[in-house]
Amino acid sequence: MAIALGLAACALDKQGLGEITDDAGGGGGDAVASSSSSGSSSGTSGSGSGGGDDGGGSGGPSDGSASGSDAVPPFEAGLGCPAAAGWTVVVYESGRGACPAGFGGAHDVYTGAIPGSGACGCTCNITQQPSCSIGQVDTQYASGPGWGPGPCPQGASSLYPNGSGCQGIGAQLAAGFSAEAPMPYGGTCSAMAKGDPSMVTKEGVRFCDVPQAMAADVCAGMVPSGFSACMTQEGDVPCPGAPFTNKTLVADDEMLVCPACGNCTVGGTCQNAQVEFFSDSMCRNSVAKLPVNGACTATNAQNKGVGSYEYTAQPNAQCSATSSGSPSFTPVQPRTVCCR
Repeated sequence: MAIALGLAACALDKQGLGEITDDAGGGGGDAVASSSSSGSSSGTSGSGSGGGDDGGGSGGPSDGSASGSDAVPPFEAGLGCPAAAGWTVVVYESGRGACPAGFGGAHDVYTGAIPGSGACGCTCNITQQPSCSIGQVDTQYASGPGWGPGPCPQGASSLYPNGSGCQGIGAQLAAGFSAEAPMPYGGTCSAMAKGDPSMVTKEGVRFCDVPQAMAADVCAGMVPSGFSACMTQEGDVPCPGAPFTNKTLVADDEMLVCPACGNCTVGGTCQNAQVEFFSDSMCRNSVAKLPVNGACTATNAQNKGVGSYEYTAQPNAQCSATSSGSPSFTPVQPRTVCCR
């Protein structure tokens, strides 16, 4: 009977042990005394006054070894593990192997992640378009036909448009005309970090629930091959103490965090650039409308005087930005696993 009481005591907390008493007779004493008193008993059982062969009735072990120094230490929920509120007994495997037969459900978690090349980048948006009608337009001319596909052979005065409005000029057109469009001017942009989870390698592990009937063995380190005896609790917390001191922080997921992007830069080209020349100073009487693409083009208005021009072009703007740091990870629902 003393052995049965000792096993029952392991399955209860401290308060539970203090409340168990022997109601079979007046001389038995309570269950706490049966496992922790310093007195010895000469009988093998003692469920009540005079109930055993020797009538001892103390309920202690037959060899009298249950002294105060040998008392059963506090146990949590009778699982045979050192008392640590909030901790759960599990078996842990540094991979994703199947849980052992007879054990509970599997919990797939991660111990970290490794970003691959291209895991983080920057997206860039134009917030204000640049202008293609401001700048210096270098021009060339040709006196007669027979030129090649490039610019006209002779340099001429540059144009300085300041927007797409009418600009005054005093000049005379030659047989051929060519000009190069300036790059876009001004413009603003904004950049935002962007992550690509497909470029992340996560380190997956698994822990398995332990049935109550197997918990004491697991706590003692008796686990199936490939698994470790562990205790787990939500959050990043210190281990509960020996022998469960080998800590691993796991999480339901590892969220990629990309660093902020540096300043973005607006670039690109100017498209469909052209200049239209007028004989008057108010851009009313058109003389010639010519492309500005670097190629020498016939004006069909040789020796005609011009008093104004209009320069137009449409921006084909682009922007770029680069990351200013390295990727990192934030654990989702972190959990501490402490193993023997």
